[in-house]
Amino acid sequence: MGIAMRGISIRALDDPVSIVHIPVELSDKYASNIYWSIIDAPALSDEFFNITSNRIEIAIFGSVALVAKQWEGAGAIDTEVLINAPWRVYEISSGEVGDVGNHDSPHLRYVSIPLARAGISILYQSSYFTDFLLVKESDFTRASEIFASEGWHIDTGLPSPRRQSQLFTLPTPPLTSSPPSPLRSLSPAIPIQPAAPAITVLPAPLACVALVAHSPHVVELLVWPERVAGGCCRPFLSFTRTEDGASLLTETRVLRALFSEREVQTGGEIWEEGTQGENYHEEEVREEGRGGTGTWTPPPEGKRLSLPAAHGGNDQEIPIKWEVGGGLEVDEMNGNDTGRKSCLQLDLRGIDDQVEVGQGAYHLDKSGLIVRFSSLLDGSDIKMLYSSTFHTANILVEAGDVRRAKRLLEHVHVDHVETAVEEKIGGETAVDEMVVEEIAVEKTLLEV
Repeated sequence: MGIAMRGISIRALDDPVSIVHIPVELSDKYASNIYWSIIDAPALSDEFFNITSNRIEIAIFGSVALVAKQWEGAGAIDTEVLINAPWRVYEISSGEVGDVGNHDSPHLRYVSIPLARAGISILYQSSYFTDFLLVKESDFTRASEIFASEGWHIDTGLPSPRRQSQLFTLPTPPLTSSPPSPLRSLSPAIPIQPAAPAITVLPAPLACVALVAHSPHVVELLVWPERVAGGCCRPFLSFTRTEDGASLLTETRVLRALFSEREVQTGGEIWEEGTQGENYHEEEVREEGRGGTGTWTPPPEGKRLSLPAAHGGNDQEIPIKWEVGGGLEVDEMNGNDTGRKSCLQLDLRGIDDQVEVGQGAYHLDKSGLIVRFSSLLDGSDIKMLYSSTFHTANILVEAGDVRRAKRLLEHVHVDHVETAVEEKIGGETAVDEMVVEEIAVEKTLLEV
């Protein structure tokens, strides 16, 4: 018996993608590569391009051709710059997104459970109108067969119904004649006993918007967010671009500072009066240095920028310890204020340290992480969006739900899941098959 959720549309994109990991401390060194990756994306990675940035890393998701052109030599220069390829992309739509955008991914657990059960690792990116699920190319055929067996038809080659007229397309720059070169690919990691990830509540509420008009600030924000956005800390941001348009997820203060109401499509949350909660635990977060001031000039292709360092301190986290302490007073915020979000950032580097050097990253090679997170939150009626990077899992929930989400992710234990399995399987009432399968998968993940 399948667990397919009605109304889900799954489209397999044609082009394989590569994932690039750049540590934040190397962002100034590779600003030119990042810039030209964004500029070349409309021509070389038109189906799907994403750049997600937080205080730990910058992750670029782009076509194999794009990454080969811009990043082929980076891994040889810096062993900390990693490339993992190839991956395949599914566009996941539920048909439940209205004019105010994607505030929840109810289909996330439905599509991830059967893949986790089959041992297929996935990455996931939420955007304003639709979501994207990534699997390794070696798992692509099997994943498609699993989706079909669960009752979902996989569309190929045809664009899904989306709001093309409401989204802007970045201008396509002239191409150079340099052909793509082969990429260094990382082999899968050997399954190991994982440590627990450190979890941090990032400061300031966020919002996800569609970009409906071109703004010169977009590229600069993606390449050098501290300089453009200001503030004491690097803002979280996730930019997704397809052939239909673009969306941006970042702090509400940044969106207000950079865009007018005509330049973005949103549910209105970023224009609301007052800033309640925007600095509700700013003092709890490690302060980082700010970069220089002045106008930023786009770099010439093929040359690296030499920019002032903008990152201070170390990023080491303690597993199971919440970096934000008792000052998290988000319960006072309006939980019904749909649109404003808080980001729960799970730092998986402590787990990755247990992976043999050169053998990949835990998030890229471990199946079921997303099932665990989405099942926990969905079971408590907490809406969520999700953004994967090489070394982090970024869970975005409504700002008023962040405390409950924190407690759920912090306090889950194997014995709780075992009890739940016994109660649900051994009870006298009928049990939803999907719920039992979720708990069984989750129990396995927690025991591994």
